Order: sequence, then C-alpha cells, then structure tokens
Amino acid sequence: MNLPAPRYSHACFLSLLSLLSLGACGDDQARSDAAMDAEVVDTGRPAVDGATPAAEWAVNIVVAGGPEAIRSFIEGGPDDGLLPITNAFFDAHEDDFDFLYLLAEVEGGAGRYMTAHRPAMPENGLTSAASDARYGSAGRLKGVVALRLGDSGNGPTLHETGHYWMNFLDRSFGFGQDLDRDWGPHWGASSVNGQLGGFDGDTLRCTSPADSPPPCTPEPSGRIGYTTAPFGPAANGGDVVPYAPLELYLMGLAPAAEVTAPLQVLIRPMFVEELPSGRLSFEADGMREVPLSEIIAIHGEKTPLPEDERIFRGAFVLVTETPATEAQLARVRTWSRVFAGEENSGGLLSFTDATSGRAHMDTAIR
Repeated sequence: MNLPAPRYSHACFLSLLSLLSLGACGDDQARSDAAMDAEVVDTGRPAVDGATPAAEWAVNIVVAGGPEAIRSFIEGGPDDGLLPITNAFFDAHEDDFDFLYLLAEVEGGAGRYMTAHRPAMPENGLTSAASDARYGSAGRLKGVVALRLGDSGNGPTLHETGHYWMNFLDRSFGFGQDLDRDWGPHWGASSVNGQLGGFDGDTLRCTSPADSPPPCTPEPSGRIGYTTAPFGPAANGGDVVPYAPLELYLMGLAPAAEVTAPLQVLIRPMFVEELPSGRLSFEADGMREVPLSEIIAIHGEKTPLPEDERIFRGAFVLVTETPATEAQLARVRTWSRVFAGEENSGGLLSFTDATSGRAHMDTAIR
C-alpha cells in the first residue's frame, strides 16, 4: 500500500518552514557531545540474497527520547532532537552518504525533510548555499529525512528526497498558491502532476461549458469554474508516483527539451467540493500557461548532472528507545531495499524507477 496524498479536504503534512534549513555550522567537539547518549546497535549484518556480504540495509540507533524527537520534528518542531541520532550515525560510519532516512514507530505526520549541505542552485530558485555541520557531516550529507514507520507502506520517501531540489521557483509563477491557503514549496493546483503534487493536465475541464477543455466561460461572479481528476496539491500518493518531467529537470536528470507542454497553473484557485463522480471542483480567477522558457528566463537553464553524479547514497536508520526487534528491523530493511531497487513490493517505486532509470539510490551500508 502507499500513503494517501493530502487532498483539499485534509490538512497538509508539510509546510514551508519544515522544508528549508540554513542552520549554523558546528565543530567536532559539538559533534562528539551530541552523540554521547545515542548508541548504534550492531544489527549483525544479516545475510540477504544478492547483497554485498559486508553490507547491511538498515541500522538501529537507540537513544532515549529518539522516537519522540522524530515525531515532534515531523509535526513541525525543531531539529535539535535529531542531532544525537545523526551524529551517532557518523561516529560509527564514514561521512559518505547523501541522505539519512530516520524512521520511528510514531503517530502523526508522515514525513519531513531538512537540508544539511547544498550548493547554490540558481536554476532551481536557490541563490544561496546551505551548510549545517551540526548533523555530523563535514559536507557530503545533502539532507535528513524523518519518516513514520507505520503499517500503511513506504513513503513519502521519494517526496521528501525531492525537496532537496524543489520547489523554490519564483512566486510569480503561482505554484502552490490557493486563494485561501499557501501550499509552500509544492505544485498546488497546477499540471506538474508529480511527487510534490499537481493534477494531470489532460483532465482539466470547464464547469461552463460543462466538461469542455479551457478556455472556459466565467461565472456571474467573474470567477471561472474548473474540474480535474483527483490529485493532491502537495503530494500524489507516496512512493507510487514517478517524478514529473519538470521535477526531473530540476533534479538535473532531464534536459529542458523534455519539458514540452506549458504548465497549466490555476490563478488564485479555491477548492469547492468533491463531485459524485470523484472529480474535484474549483473556482479560480483563471488559468495561465507557464512554458519552461519563462522559468529559464528568470532562473537560467539547469545543466543536466553528469552520469557519474547520478548515483546517490542513502542510509536507513531505525530509531528506538530500546534495541529494536528483528521484526522491526526487517520492515526497515525491506523499505531500504525497495527504495534501492533491490526488492519488489507491489506497486512501490524505487528511486531508480521514479527517475525513469536516470539515477540510483544505493542504500547498502558497508
């Protein structure tokens, strides 16, 4: 199963403040102090068919209050409670990972991302570099993802990883901006149709004339009615949805030429209702089309990543207050192996699948 996407009738589990980090740098002494009360448990490096003999797919870090720190962070709290966990990990392992995935059996939100180190990426709307050594990495670690280890399946692993690159485009494009709320760095009511939300542009229809494609006839109020197939303004279904062409472009995995159709962005939309057919109804000031050329005109063109920079390393860490059971570790190992493409699990996508084979996430911890 996959985690349900936030919809207009539900609270979004992400916010703008939860996805950006430009924290202060630390030092080695601070790193050692932060890791004092956390213990990396030897998981026995279990044998897994096809795995490197010296590899494991998940580690267990035992720290008092660790699961609660993850729950609080996911719900929008500070990242301070994550530091003993990440520093303990780097005290036991080389600084050779791009992403850390911290999982705990907690209630509440599904996931949240925080940047550790990132160069300026003006083509993505990120004009300043970010560097936060408090996590224990001297510069390799791109970001930390906190995830709820629940019973509903894997996710939002792809979504949170994607926030390293997006969405930080100029606000003038209107992405994620409803009349009555702001979806932060997500695509909102637009036709991006990817991991960070957005609808399938082929399903956009007018309320008047009924079920016709745009352009539409305004209502007496001057606003325009639209309907779409179901979608999430901030996410589209956990780890079962591939990255959209615009998302692949911003990740440096697709050239500009592959983002062909102009993006449809509803202007100041407001969700009205879910229709008996299951389609979603909106009213908006109108719709604008945003070709990639307009984005490039403001931000510059993204240069695709070289092939030798398309293999990322991630580590899955189970955080508990007492040593984890074998059953708990098995669930995290499976999640890790599915994300790496080492194991199939229904319709769940690996990072390689979600990027259409353009990149890979190696989650073996050697």
